[in-house]
Amino acid sequence: THRSNVHYLSSPEDDDKRGCSRFVYPAASQAIVYCKVNKTQSFYSAHTDTILSLTVHPGGLYVASGQCGHRADVHVWNGLTQETEAVLPLHTVGVNMLSWGFDGSKLVSVGMDKDHTVALWDWQARKILASGVCGEATMLGSAISEDDKTICVVGVKSVLFFDIDGRALRAKPGIITSKGKRQAFCSVAYNNNQAYVGCASGEIYKFNGRKVTQVFEAHGFGESVLTLSRCDATGGLISGGSDGLCVVWDRSMKIVGSAIDMAEDVGDEGKGDSTPKLDCAVLACAIRGNFVLLGTAGGDIFEIKNTDDDRYVHKVVSSHSNDTLSCLASHPTELVVASAGSDKTLRIWSVRRKVLVDLRVLPTAGTALCFSPKTGDSLCLGLSSGGIAIFDMYLNVELAFQHCSKPITCAKYSPNGHLLAIGSEDTNIYLYDPTKGYSRMGVCRGHSAPVMHIDFSVNSKYVQSNDAAYDVCFWDQWGDAVSESLTGTSLPGGGGKISCAVSSLVAGLWED
Repeated sequence: THRSNVHYLSSPEDDDKRGCSRFVYPAASQAIVYCKVNKTQSFYSAHTDTILSLTVHPGGLYVASGQCGHRADVHVWNGLTQETEAVLPLHTVGVNMLSWGFDGSKLVSVGMDKDHTVALWDWQARKILASGVCGEATMLGSAISEDDKTICVVGVKSVLFFDIDGRALRAKPGIITSKGKRQAFCSVAYNNNQAYVGCASGEIYKFNGRKVTQVFEAHGFGESVLTLSRCDATGGLISGGSDGLCVVWDRSMKIVGSAIDMAEDVGDEGKGDSTPKLDCAVLACAIRGNFVLLGTAGGDIFEIKNTDDDRYVHKVVSSHSNDTLSCLASHPTELVVASAGSDKTLRIWSVRRKVLVDLRVLPTAGTALCFSPKTGDSLCLGLSSGGIAIFDMYLNVELAFQHCSKPITCAKYSPNGHLLAIGSEDTNIYLYDPTKGYSRMGVCRGHSAPVMHIDFSVNSKYVQSNDAAYDVCFWDQWGDAVSESLTGTSLPGGGGKISCAVSSLVAGLWED
């Protein structure tokens, strides 16, 4: 999971009471600018692959973002208009670290190629000022000193300081001394031209030149300091850790106030609630005035307002995490959708209000979803374990049973609601009767590959299915194979909704 990818933007709507009105974060190949005032999103869509790194110019207007791919370009763009200012081509594989110089005239990028190439850019002139390599160690964080003379890149058992020598960046290793130990170094930030490095041990090392001179206990023992950045409000730093803590430091590296603890169950009103606990490790933190913006490993973004009298926590963005959003289903009558994925959560979203309505933590990943027809009172969820669960609209479990030993791949109710078809990686389709406690009515056997799509006929008497080998099969309501001609014209067409990617109804869409 990539870190330090959530940042405030400056805009004309900003004020002391509400703080910054906009912030930016990545999602897949899109960079999203979120406006808190009217709850709208704007998108920067020029990237061609997943965005791995993102940072905001010290002036708060420009955004630099780096992607993965064979051509892993760095884009610099206007955060308010989403217009491209510069494209910086150099890296391959990916760009997982970006950092601005103190005045914003220079930009540092670190690539994911074998040697982890480091480049110092004059981004406005679109040219490389100097470049070097880190070596084969996995690199996790980078920063440039306020005087733009030194670049620090940290990683697994590696702290490197790069000096600019003409067009070359010359690396010198950091000297850990007896005060610390060599370990995974996860983050780095400069303050007063001194490097502060966040460690896997939960400590922060202060470097004077290339030597460790002080060690600060920052987070819990063995809880990595995952993100570290300057805090202009205190003249110090702000750190986030795998323990879910966000800590603000002053210029003498003393903790300011109490730490923000995201491991506590905090709801939208700033008080404890019954929301299931997700991964609360802090991967990104930004601060403007009394407002702190936090991004967590669970895919959520929180804004915390810190005052002398109170602390208010508000979740501004909710999302799935852990790579894959596996399934999505829309309610038949309401502006509501359900989603599930590899993060082992089932979520209900309000399309009209643009918010997460409800969430349930699952025992395994969700792989298939469908609402019951007409009323949408029931929600069927298939799991990677082969289990089936039926929920009501409040995500209370109405029924759960083990369907098979293979992952569920698709699920669909018949139009009249009297049948539920479940497709599986075991190549079979199972038919259940919801009106009789979901008793099994039949099994459709005949596919040679995992079943991928299922459609019912308009009269609910026939089933059409596709598998991963692009075969098309037809079945009656008892699970017996039938020919397409027997289904007549009752299969969905015209205004009907279909899921099968291969059928006579979509003839002409595929080359073969």
